[in-house]
Amino acid sequence: MNTKGLMSWCLIVGPVGTFVVFGMLSSILVGPAETPASGVAELLANKGLARIIGVVGCIFFVAMPTGLMLLARSMQGDDKPGSVYATVSATIFSALLAVGIIATSFPLGVLDVASRSARDAEGIFEVGNALFSGIGVFWPLAMILLGVAITMQKNLHIYLGWLFVVGGAWLFIDAFTNLGSTNDIVGFANWIGMSLIVVASGVLSLRSDQAG
Repeated sequence: MNTKGLMSWCLIVGPVGTFVVFGMLSSILVGPAETPASGVAELLANKGLARIIGVVGCIFFVAMPTGLMLLARSMQGDDKPGSVYATVSATIFSALLAVGIIATSFPLGVLDVASRSARDAEGIFEVGNALFSGIGVFWPLAMILLGVAITMQKNLHIYLGWLFVVGGAWLFIDAFTNLGSTNDIVGFANWIGMSLIVVASGVLSLRSDQAG
């Protein structure tokens, strides 16, 4: 498998796996974690299962920024239009990859600390959730920049580029209005919409790789 193939599969499998693991299996098998206290209690009640879901979910989640980072890097070059936008986007997604690894690994830390102190475990749980707030601001910015680069280079369908721009702009606005956080329907729609855009980029990239 070449780099483009790896990138494509990260873009396809990452969003789908993240939704299945964190959007469905975690809530059903471990619990909804509506508060830090209930989240810690649910993790402790299902330690073995929570560890497995946490590790698998982390792998799927980090596949998304990995794929998007590789896509942006493939668009860099002095002779390529929009290269500067792709470069900044790749830099942001590289940082989000690191933050994503840390944020999705926090539940594993909660399990290790909870046996000694439930209060400390709840604090770690809250810090993990807070990290996602930063992701919610910078992820949309990276999407917008990547979308601009795609529309300029036309390496993927130009409509996909506009989807990145419009979808990123909406998610950026939502990061400050908190509609997705306060309204479950809006939050779910944001998640599904972003996931579909990323999957579409993976499918189109894979097709171009196979055609080439």
